[in-house]
Amino acid sequence: MVLKGREKEYKLISDLISTSFEERHPQSIMVRGVPGSGKTATIRLVVNDLKEKLNFVPAYINCASITTKSDFFRRIYYVITKNDTVLTASEAAKKTEKVLFSQRTVLVLDEIDFLTKLDSSRTSLANSIIKKIFDWPLNSGGKVVVVGISNELDFSEKVLPKKRVMLPDVVLFNAYSVEQLIDILMEYVRKDENLATAEAVKLCARKISAMNGDVRRAFSLLSSQTEFIEEEMEEEPALKRPKTVGLSTPCKSRPSTSTQSSPTRTPKTHKDILLSLQNIYSSPAVSAKIPLHPRIVLASIIKLMESENSSKKVQTVSFAKLHELYDKVCKKMRIEPLNHEALRDAVSTLVNTSILSLKKDKICMEVDVDCARKKIQDDELINSVGSIGN
Repeated sequence: MVLKGREKEYKLISDLISTSFEERHPQSIMVRGVPGSGKTATIRLVVNDLKEKLNFVPAYINCASITTKSDFFRRIYYVITKNDTVLTASEAAKKTEKVLFSQRTVLVLDEIDFLTKLDSSRTSLANSIIKKIFDWPLNSGGKVVVVGISNELDFSEKVLPKKRVMLPDVVLFNAYSVEQLIDILMEYVRKDENLATAEAVKLCARKISAMNGDVRRAFSLLSSQTEFIEEEMEEEPALKRPKTVGLSTPCKSRPSTSTQSSPTRTPKTHKDILLSLQNIYSSPAVSAKIPLHPRIVLASIIKLMESENSSKKVQTVSFAKLHELYDKVCKKMRIEPLNHEALRDAVSTLVNTSILSLKKDKICMEVDVDCARKKIQDDELINSVGSIGN
């Protein structure tokens, strides 16, 4: 079974791994994309489908809980051998390489960006370990395939030098589009006719697409588990620990607060979805952490206002100018831009948090620029948008 909307990515990753083992071609893969885009689930499906056919040992490591070099190598060694002998850092590194190079192995490193934080601030040590990992396919004679999974869209470029004998093949998972989310959610709703109406599903898909396309948030919103969305939005992506393992959806992984479901439950309507979103955005903690696309929108508006040198108290920009700059920013960031309607939903997200207001086709800033920058909480994004020519 392949995840809906991820058929192309599934085939590409499957072909890369198959070709590597069949032709003894050293292979590393960098899978990257926004949270909730199906990266981990797709990799697990590919590995499970191929492991017997290609006779390799799968080794799955979530790097979010690893803090030291020795812990990293010991974790790999244990996952493959089930041997929990206490080893020093150097012993663990040697034994890990020995067992990896002795058999076909697919090493999956989920949330690989956490490895840059190994041993506190020793960045050079952390980066040297990452480089070593991506050399394993070559040094093992093609016996090891390394698959890194990251939410950072430029992770490999930042960590790995461009002049390397072998760079990983990059597989990009774009955020789910509105259409893909509708297909996924409609299939989900069919399992429970009393969950939501078709109109509610379509509205939920539009709103989630405008945030960042995280399908897990859509599941939670339809299941009335808005506390999951609040927690996800409150936490910094670089600091949070994974809440679920495997292929289960978040709404199934969190126990219900009630002991049994009500037999008289009626399907959620579009009004219920709007009310749930309003409750979420009324939380001060949530409004302090804005989703990806609304952050891009806000950074673009700041850029447009500064370029016009407006000194008005209530500064405004046209939706047309915003759309033009927003598309340029998405292209530069190598992410799929929202369509016209979904972009309006992203603007509405900022209106709900009282950062913006709408007057016909004009977008008004309701806070000063310095406050807006603080809301974005992403200097790299602000600088990136600021460097784009009008």
